[in-house]
Amino acid sequence: MRSIKKIIAIGICSFLFAAQAQALTGPPHERKMRRALINMSCLLAEKHEISYLLEGLGGVAGTLADDTRFGVVWTCRKKLTLDQARLLMGLVAKEMLDQLQGEPHYMNYYKERHIHDLKRQYSPMKIDPEKIALMEQRMGLLDFAFKISFWDEQMDRPLNPYIADVRLIEGKIYYYYADPKTQALLDPIIEPFDYVWGPKVKPS
Repeated sequence: MRSIKKIIAIGICSFLFAAQAQALTGPPHERKMRRALINMSCLLAEKHEISYLLEGLGGVAGTLADDTRFGVVWTCRKKLTLDQARLLMGLVAKEMLDQLQGEPHYMNYYKERHIHDLKRQYSPMKIDPEKIALMEQRMGLLDFAFKISFWDEQMDRPLNPYIADVRLIEGKIYYYYADPKTQALLDPIIEPFDYVWGPKVKPS
């Protein structure tokens, strides 16, 4: 039964990958990066028993609609406490960011995008090599937002003590519980996230 579920999950993910990849727009270096991002998101979903939903620019992971960072969204049908959700997001985000650092399409996209931004702020002749070096050091964490939403088979959010939604945005993890009456997300609990070590508050 588990192998059948795995085959189905891979098939669904492959379909989503193909459908979304065909719909990608933007310059070639961006499209290549997004295809790589979708592929990595699907592989991580399979590994951690979650489901890849979508990726995109601006707002898909709960950031501002005009945000320029990429977001990746997964869903999960398991019921996880805050400690368990912290561990899951920490593992997924760390593995995703580690893979991105070694992904040539991402590295090319990152440099193209941010060197272009630097050229908008300074004339090309005045771009300090140290600015480019500093830009490369911060690759990854601030340029992505990750979100895992929890739903049961009836598309209801789990209730306290289980987390309904967890997000990683700008080096912080946001944990949301659902309102027991309306299922709306309540004000989040916020913790810092360290790129190297993961969540700074270790799971008990």
